[in-house]
Amino acid sequence: MLISKRPVLSRSGKKSMFHLDVRNPPSLPDGHVSLNVPHNELRKVPWCDKIDLSSPISAQELRFLSIHPNDKDVLTYSAYYDRREKSGRPVVRAVGIALAGRANGLLCQLWYRRYADVMAAVPASVEVVPEGNGRRYDSVLLSCENRAPDGEAPYAVSFARSACAQPNGIHSVRPLPAEPVGNGRIAVCITPLNLHYDKVDELVQTFELNRLFGADWFFVYNHTTSERMTKMLANEQ
Repeated sequence: MLISKRPVLSRSGKKSMFHLDVRNPPSLPDGHVSLNVPHNELRKVPWCDKIDLSSPISAQELRFLSIHPNDKDVLTYSAYYDRREKSGRPVVRAVGIALAGRANGLLCQLWYRRYADVMAAVPASVEVVPEGNGRRYDSVLLSCENRAPDGEAPYAVSFARSACAQPNGIHSVRPLPAEPVGNGRIAVCITPLNLHYDKVDELVQTFELNRLFGADWFFVYNHTTSERMTKMLANEQ
């Protein structure tokens, strides 16, 4: 986790803390999957009768993962369980990057501990974040409707182009608060940096402008950056 302890001025004129690139997750509720912790029970997916497909015994968080070893068109970074959906049916949301149009048609593989079907394959709803600015990869938000009949939250999610495909990039599903946290603090998510991103001046300007508006936290999803960009980010620790 890169955290800068250099104080900055908030809108009220008081000093606040500037945090950059938060990679260490906060403490999670009892029984939830923590970072890279294996799952002990291996369960076979009963409805994938032509393929020997079993539930994953490990999952990862806060790391760019491909949906297939030979498919780098879509990379997912982290996944969250969101109970705030107005329809009353919670969704799993995943943050990632994708080549233009390549996230379309993806399926979410939602993995469960109790659900008899073990895994549910549902269409991924794709939202492109409008900040690509001509970059090769777009930032995307993938949403997966939870269809477990008893409302069980999935412990992991993977993405594939067919329902019974062997999962490759498997993320732990982290819970979000049921209600927004109204603490008056402002966090800014920066478009994922990839393909050896090198626009140091542009990123510094983004930081400084948002500081003027009172930003307390900056989340930087860093896939690949140039040497000088990496040094700049390191200086913000």
